[in-house]
Amino acid sequence: MRRFGGAGFGADFDRERELNFLAATRPPLCWVEVHINVANIETERLAGRYNPPDMRDAEFDEIAFFRAIQESGVRSLLIGRRVLVLLGLPVLTADYDFWIDIDRIAAFNDAIAPYGLQPTRSPDEARRAGRYAAENDEHVDVLVARSVHTTDGVSVGFEDVWSRRTTIALANDVLVSVPAISDLILTKRFASRPKDLEDIRLLTVLQRENPA
Repeated sequence: MRRFGGAGFGADFDRERELNFLAATRPPLCWVEVHINVANIETERLAGRYNPPDMRDAEFDEIAFFRAIQESGVRSLLIGRRVLVLLGLPVLTADYDFWIDIDRIAAFNDAIAPYGLQPTRSPDEARRAGRYAAENDEHVDVLVARSVHTTDGVSVGFEDVWSRRTTIALANDVLVSVPAISDLILTKRFASRPKDLEDIRLLTVLQRENPA
């Protein structure tokens, strides 16, 4: 490991300046650290000791929320960081993100209406914009485009992602549809924000450890 400080930086280089230099030049979370985090979490999950971090309101019934979406029959994919939480990865989120069938917006809205979630756009407006949100104390972002391009120009179609979907069981009778990990990585490239790039690193490690 490289060390900084000492004679090579001059006699007036004190500890505070050294720490500032390290903070400014330290690389992002390295692969070894990510690997250790994911491996430790998986060990805890297998032992039944790991509870994913949550930022949900105590009164919000997440199981019932997902059950209502499932029973609506709307083809809907959970995307975004909430999927990483369900996979046991060390991230936090206060939102839900879905990519749904563009022709079933009204049915999706009806399914989540009992939870006080009000859409910010009408179905027609949402189709034109390609997305909308449903809000109260919770926040749900809903993508309704038939296809979306990544920041580097790759076209990702809903039908293709849906055909490769997998499910995560929240309860005996509640399954959440999510993209395959390779497709989830593509959805993270829709915006490629710093947190998306961090999520891609975590998902890539998970994919390597759990090849299809």
